[in-house]
Amino acid sequence: MARTLVIDGDAETEPLLRDYFQRLGSNLIEACAFAKSSEEALAILHAGVEFDVALIAIDDEDMAGLSLFHSIEDQKLRIPRVALTRGGDLRLIRAAMIQGAMDFLIKPIPFDDFASTLERTIETVERRRKNWQERAAYSALRREIDIAADIQQRILPTDFPVSEGYQIAADMRPANVMGGDFYDVFPIGGGRTAIVVADVSGKGVPAAFYMAVARTPIRSVAIVAGGPADCLRQVNELLCGHHIPGMFVSVFYAVLHAGSNRV
Repeated sequence: MARTLVIDGDAETEPLLRDYFQRLGSNLIEACAFAKSSEEALAILHAGVEFDVALIAIDDEDMAGLSLFHSIEDQKLRIPRVALTRGGDLRLIRAAMIQGAMDFLIKPIPFDDFASTLERTIETVERRRKNWQERAAYSALRREIDIAADIQQRILPTDFPVSEGYQIAADMRPANVMGGDFYDVFPIGGGRTAIVVADVSGKGVPAAFYMAVARTPIRSVAIVAGGPADCLRQVNELLCGHHIPGMFVSVFYAVLHAGSNRV
């Protein structure tokens, strides 16, 4: 249940609300704190206890009311607030709503009104908390994807082997943040240069992951294979052995013989 802080100097408020909390559920008693002054409220807030809702008197001249929360620099203490007032002064209530009150209760507070107001406030708190958590999770995921995209770009070569009579350059720009396209250029001995251009099925993170899986065996096998056909046959057997359903890679693989100008 919600942890509630009540800030009200009215002597009748605490026993009344304790009774109301008891009627709503006995576990709420341990989750409530009462302050009769702004100083008491600040001491409770700065003690490290986290609250979900604050019920605050707004027409007591000896108390700061909702402006109390505007003086707190720690943003973590900006909890949802419900205004408590003795009368029906609409200007006072309007001022409280402008200052950030989510709702208000007029004394004497009927139990049903108290229960419904608290329930609405708690529902709003839970909805906001869920939204905050989802946004935080999305931001964390976005950061991870950006890091993975950077790693993917760094995997692709930027320095190319020198082949007499040839200049080699390459670039890959994914349609989304990440993709499954990749290229590779590397020497395989005997004046030969391996050239790979490939496209993994699908897009996004799965394609990027499979790209890394496919690129490594192509490099490893190309050095010892008898030629392009033999290389791709061996790599195909290795990739099929992973049993990843729905994923495949289309590969153009060529060997450049710089001395004879033959591919």
